[in-house]
Amino acid sequence: MKRYCVFSTVSRALTLAPQRPSGRKSRGRGALAPFFLFFLLTLLLPLSYILAQGRAQSPELEAELLRLRARHLHPQKDRPGRRLGWEQGVRAYLRSRDSLMLSEREKEVEQRISLRQQRQREEAMSQLAQSEKPWEMAPPPQEDFGSAGSGPMAGDEATAVSYAEGLVPDAVELQALRDLYDSAGGAGWTNKTNWLQGTTSAEFGTWHGITVTSGDITSISLSGNNLVGTVPSSLGSLEYLNYLYLDKNNLSGSIPAELGSLPYLRHLYLNHNSLSGALPPALGNLYYLQQLYLHRNALTGTIPESFGRLYYLQGLYLDHNSLSGSIPDSLGSLSSLTALYLNANSLSGDIPASIGNLTSLQELALNENALSGSVPGALGNLSSLVYLYLDRNSLSGSIPAELSSLSSLEHLYLNNNNLSGAIPSELGGLSALKQLGLNHNAFTGLVPSSLGNMTSLQHLYLHVNSLSGAIPESLGNLPWLTYVYLGDNGLSGAVPASLGNLEYLTELWLSGNAHSGELPASLASLTYLSYLGAEGNQFTGMADFSASPSAGSLYLGVDDNRLGFGAIEPNMTGAGTSAIGTFTYSPQNDIPAPDTLGFTAGQPLELRAVTGGTRNLYQWQR
Repeated sequence: MKRYCVFSTVSRALTLAPQRPSGRKSRGRGALAPFFLFFLLTLLLPLSYILAQGRAQSPELEAELLRLRARHLHPQKDRPGRRLGWEQGVRAYLRSRDSLMLSEREKEVEQRISLRQQRQREEAMSQLAQSEKPWEMAPPPQEDFGSAGSGPMAGDEATAVSYAEGLVPDAVELQALRDLYDSAGGAGWTNKTNWLQGTTSAEFGTWHGITVTSGDITSISLSGNNLVGTVPSSLGSLEYLNYLYLDKNNLSGSIPAELGSLPYLRHLYLNHNSLSGALPPALGNLYYLQQLYLHRNALTGTIPESFGRLYYLQGLYLDHNSLSGSIPDSLGSLSSLTALYLNANSLSGDIPASIGNLTSLQELALNENALSGSVPGALGNLSSLVYLYLDRNSLSGSIPAELSSLSSLEHLYLNNNNLSGAIPSELGGLSALKQLGLNHNAFTGLVPSSLGNMTSLQHLYLHVNSLSGAIPESLGNLPWLTYVYLGDNGLSGAVPASLGNLEYLTELWLSGNAHSGELPASLASLTYLSYLGAEGNQFTGMADFSASPSAGSLYLGVDDNRLGFGAIEPNMTGAGTSAIGTFTYSPQNDIPAPDTLGFTAGQPLELRAVTGGTRNLYQWQR
């Protein structure tokens, strides 16, 4: 019996219309017109969708809930169209949730990088204050260093020179600083204390953001100081500059190639500006460079092969630009690299297997590009890796089992690619893993029961694949699991009651599968559950969630199942009301019922329908 619910704002009643399958005829002595059964239902639940109390986690999600509510209050007469509209609304809501999760992850990464920059800057300034000769490091091989700079190295006789003026003439330094002030709108800087006052290096040291060591400028720190304009090429004449911090300003134009002539530069921060143009290959001459932050600009072109010569480089941040072309193989030579962020560009081609040589790497972000080919098994060599983001590319093939060797891995995101095959059971050995994103691929086979061994797992995203079979009982063993997204697969069978053991479970998405039986009562006792999507399955029973500890803030969707009124009614508290914040339960799918009857003409015919519930009124019509 196909049941549709249409809400009337006048009568506040729901009309249910069962439809006889085509090709089936009634039997009896004489021809009778087919019976069409109409239920006029006046329940304690006149609203087919209770959307009054639930609150979303962001303005965007709240807007999606408002649109869903509007669809309910103004239903279409075309019932299939209404169903389609509702499904599209739910999908839009879930897309917003996906976007919100990505945004939250990006904020987390951005905060981590920002704190790292601040810590590195503070450590650098502390070291600089304690050093009389900050350029004294092991001299680079001349064949790698090229012609970048001619200043003294450790052990050079020039280090015995008096530093009253410094090794770079004060006039040269003064001109570079004046150029910076003029080209970057110095008159409008937030802090320009003592700028352009004095002409000697001793006086330069009193200017805001300028550090002078042994008579030479060794640091320029003007982060977030409202610099507006361009970076002057004359900064390349500050031969003993160790640290250049111009990030979080409004600088535009290109990066001067002359910065590649700063032989002792260790930190270059130009991120969060509006810089454009290509990356200068000359930056590959910065042999001592340890941190290169160029992210969140508008840089174009390719990544220079010369960057593979940055022997001491520990952090390379080129993300959120418009870079194109392939990832250079030469980056696999950066043996000191701990963080590589190339995400949110337009990079294409394969992921170089040489990346697997970066055994010190802890963070690898290649997501949101146009990378193709397979996931290199060589990435399994990155024994120090903690974060691996390869999502939102065009990668294909299977997940290499070698990734199970990444014993320190905490985040693994491969979602939104074209990956296929089975999910390797070996991944269950990643005991440090906290977040696993494999959604929006073409994975098949079972959900490995070995995932229940990931005792640190907090987020599990397997939705929108072609997975089959039952949900493993072992997932109930994961004490920190908070997000479980299994929707839009081909999963079947009963939902394990063991999921009720997940004390911190917040969101559970089961929609668009073929689950049957009863939605476990154990889920109704979860304290932090705020989202339970079970639409589009074959559930025939459900628990009473109205007494759930989180009922007031819970989104509970059970429409498009095979639930009767007896299962739904306990979740209602009165006419059109529910203690559940957002409750969607109608329409439901076919519930098997007889539709062929035998009768004797002239004799009473008794028609019965058992639907459950205690406050239902039905009217039969021909």
